[in-house]
Amino acid sequence: AETERSAARSLAEHEAAKEHVSQLAGTLQQQRARERELAASALAARRETQALEGRIVSLEALQRAALGQGEGQVVDWLSSQGLGASPRLAQQLSVDSGWERAVETVLGSYLEAVCVDSIDDVAAMLGSLSSGTVSFFAGARIPSGENAAPHLLRTRVAGPAGIDAFFEGIHAAESLDEALALRSTLRAGQSVVTRDGIWIGPDWLRVSRDQDAHQGVLEREQLLRDGHAELERLQRRQEGLEQDLAALRVRIQELEDGLAEGQTRISAAGMAHMDLRSHLDGLRARAEQRSARLEQLTGELAELEGALDVANGGSRAARGRLEEAVATMTDLDDRRRMLEAEREALRGRLAESREKAERERNLAREAAILVESRRAARDSLVAAVSRLESQLAQYSARRAELESQLASGEQAES
Repeated sequence: AETERSAARSLAEHEAAKEHVSQLAGTLQQQRARERELAASALAARRETQALEGRIVSLEALQRAALGQGEGQVVDWLSSQGLGASPRLAQQLSVDSGWERAVETVLGSYLEAVCVDSIDDVAAMLGSLSSGTVSFFAGARIPSGENAAPHLLRTRVAGPAGIDAFFEGIHAAESLDEALALRSTLRAGQSVVTRDGIWIGPDWLRVSRDQDAHQGVLEREQLLRDGHAELERLQRRQEGLEQDLAALRVRIQELEDGLAEGQTRISAAGMAHMDLRSHLDGLRARAEQRSARLEQLTGELAELEGALDVANGGSRAARGRLEEAVATMTDLDDRRRMLEAEREALRGRLAESREKAERERNLAREAAILVESRRAARDSLVAAVSRLESQLAQYSARRAELESQLASGEQAES
């Protein structure tokens, strides 16, 4: 029972671990999808930021060239006087949209003027300027159109107070027809300028359709301001996305670690459950075996009880047969003693026969040895006779040879 309860608990733990891992896997899948989305958004933001930075760099290069901030003696002189980083007037102006060309027409080359805190301080430096042209403006920024009539161009511009003199008496007109209509009302020193830069006085008119170095400076400056603001926004967005992405990746790593740990727990719980299940199955198999053995023993016991009844019934006959067997055993015992005495007598005769046979075998061995010895002597004599006969034949042949040679010698002497 305890093993079954343990197996049930291990199965419940295994199922709970599987459910937890399944939830973790689902969450991990969602987080990975979110990671891909964030990574794509961060990449897009990075590319957008880089593209905007490239546009800003190009605009700044054009703006520096237009404002005379590139190279030259004046630029070197300003740097030597600590004014190289000072802003130019165009960079300090904020013009209402659509009126940039009109303001550029009025200010002209003064758009390149270097903004300083005090003209008196600058005047003391001029002795070291050997060549070149440079303009300076001093004064704090004031709100657009402050102390100016609504119909004046000054209301369209916000910048240093020193520019007020340049806009004094200059009216703003939406079109050439409106400007021409205002011309008859202009007094001495007054003028009117249109959106597209046509500048008209009481008895004069100025218009330039050539490509001017300062054309588009104010619009480009506004584009740079907007670009820097947009770049800052994009950088903040990119930074936020990258921070979110980094935090999400940390979360994904935690989920992956948790998933690995959960899978380890599933494996361990599964193995524990299998061990308990195997043990429980073994216990059940042994219980079934014991139950079958018990049934077998019960049957055998019944058979034994029946056999016992039969044995009890025949015990009296067996006792009578036993008494008869005891009497028979007494007779057999007497017979046994007689047979034992006869066996001893036979053993004595057998021993005598064995001794006699041994003596006869010894005599036979001695006779065989004597026969073998005589046979060997005979073979030796036969061999000696054969050798003598061979030698005798050789001697006879030699004798005949000598006699032949002797006869031949005698005939030769005759």
